Amino acid sequence: MRNQDALNFLDTAWPDLYRHDPAATPFQAPAWLSGWAAGLPAEVTPVVLVAARGAGPVAALALTHRRPGDGPRDLRPLSAPHAEYLRVTGPEAEHPAVTTALEAGLNAIAGDTGHIAVTDLPATTGLGRHLTSSPSWNHTTTACATVALPLGWAEMSRATRKTHKRRQRALDDLAAQGHQVVYHRSRTADELTTAYQALVHLHRLQRVDDARPGAEFALGGGTWRTVLDHCGPEIAFIATQCIDETPIAAQLCLTRGARAYSLLTARHPGYNDVSPGHALLRRLIQDLTDAGYTALDLGRTLDTPGQSGYKSQYLAHWTHTLTATRAAAIHSAASIPAQRAHGGVTAAEPAVTTPS
Repeated sequence: MRNQDALNFLDTAWPDLYRHDPAATPFQAPAWLSGWAAGLPAEVTPVVLVAARGAGPVAALALTHRRPGDGPRDLRPLSAPHAEYLRVTGPEAEHPAVTTALEAGLNAIAGDTGHIAVTDLPATTGLGRHLTSSPSWNHTTTACATVALPLGWAEMSRATRKTHKRRQRALDDLAAQGHQVVYHRSRTADELTTAYQALVHLHRLQRVDDARPGAEFALGGGTWRTVLDHCGPEIAFIATQCIDETPIAAQLCLTRGARAYSLLTARHPGYNDVSPGHALLRRLIQDLTDAGYTALDLGRTLDTPGQSGYKSQYLAHWTHTLTATRAAAIHSAASIPAQRAHGGVTAAEPAVTTPS
């Protein structure tokens, strides 16, 4: 499905696929995807690959197809590179025949002059394993960190516990001196909007070389504000840490069920002496624990002290995502037969159909 048909599918059929797929993340939520789809530029087409059994869809993959004039085609996930995780979504997302047919669908859409990038796919998913085993694809992996809640502070090394206590003492000393040290997590649409403004401000302070107002948030053909308006407080919140009404750190998260996913974090460079990122993360972990959450996903992580070392201080559990790319499909979309069977699943361009 392409263009308006794809958008209609996201509005009407996708919510049911998402609801019946407990493994899907909020990066597959209808509100998140529709927010990014709403701002796609003219040269980018929304595409949905659909696997159906009989008359009903059982799994789907949301993509975009860029065709800039006579330039090369480019196929990648909808909301990439902003989403931390890409997943095939639906109750039969892990069916081997579905993953085989989806690869055929990807090839068919890209054509023999296109570039395909399947980014941030959990390596243990059916499609992740399938693309890893295929010689037609090039692969890179990225580490991802998850903190189990409640956090096992007692399980940390003595040195790590001392470091956390030292950082907390710096904030406690400020409070003892009469400064207001305030943590808050947004719960309403108005609070989300206010916290978003603080996040943008802190983000700009970290990127002073870019003078365009809001430029760092005008990404992927849409703005973060538009996406957050679609998501609302039902699946998005921003946690902030302030000193004397000055935001020193802010963290945007999405949620599904008892799991929160950290997406964007910004810190005030003028408050590094109190480790603002750590100050906020400690409070957020306790807040989410008290609210009944069982995990905080800290997402993609570079192998640097500032990222992997930072997250390891919170007993992070490590998994990996896969980015699979290929320069061109084996056949052009025009040369692929209308349908090709794969283990009982029929691949059609641009849809994938599973017979009953």
